[in-house]
Amino acid sequence: MNARIRILAGASVLALLWVIAMASGAAAASAPDDFRVLDGFLVQTIVLPDSAIAQVSADDGHTYYVDLRLLPRTPARLESGAPITVVGYQGERADMIYAHVLKLRELPPPPPPERASVDLRVIEGKIAARTGDILTLRTSTGTVAVRIAGMTARLIAGELVQVLGVLAGDDSFVAKALILRSPIWRDADAGRRGADR
Repeated sequence: MNARIRILAGASVLALLWVIAMASGAAAASAPDDFRVLDGFLVQTIVLPDSAIAQVSADDGHTYYVDLRLLPRTPARLESGAPITVVGYQGERADMIYAHVLKLRELPPPPPPERASVDLRVIEGKIAARTGDILTLRTSTGTVAVRIAGMTARLIAGELVQVLGVLAGDDSFVAKALILRSPIWRDADAGRRGADR
C-alpha cells in the first residue's frame, strides 16, 4: 500500500513539474524584449512616418498592435489588407510589438481557374462549298455551316470530312480539327478521264 502511495505521489510531483515547466516556457515565449517575427495583414491603412501604431491581423488568428515609431523615417503608404512581415521585439504586453523592420510580403499567385469542360462534337459530311471561313457540309441530317477560321487546308467540294468542334454561343459550329476521310485527287481524276477516251 505504501509503495502504491509513493508511486502515485511521485507521478503527481512529475505532473506538477511538467505543468510548471510548460507555464514557464509559455511565459518565456511572450516575455518583453523577446525577438519576434510576425506575418499578417494590416487592419487599417498606415502612412509612414506619421502613423505611430498599426493594427495587424496575424496569420495565427490573433490581432497585434505594432509600434512603428522606431522604423526609418522613409515616407510610405500601406493600404488596409496589405500582407506584411513585422520584425521587432515583444512589448510589455503579449499583443504589443516594437517594429524595427516592416516589409510587404509577396503572396503566392492564386491557383488558375478551373478550365470549363468543353463539349466536343464530331460532324461528318461531304463538302458542299467553302466561302471564306465558312465551310458548308452536307450531312445525313441536312446542311451544316462550320466556321474554320485560321485553317488553311486545301479543301475540295465532294470530299468526305470529319469535323471535331464545339457549338458557339450563336449556335454556330466552330471547328477545332478537320480530318479528310476520302480526299479527291484532281490530277488522278484527270488522268483517269483521259485514259477513258
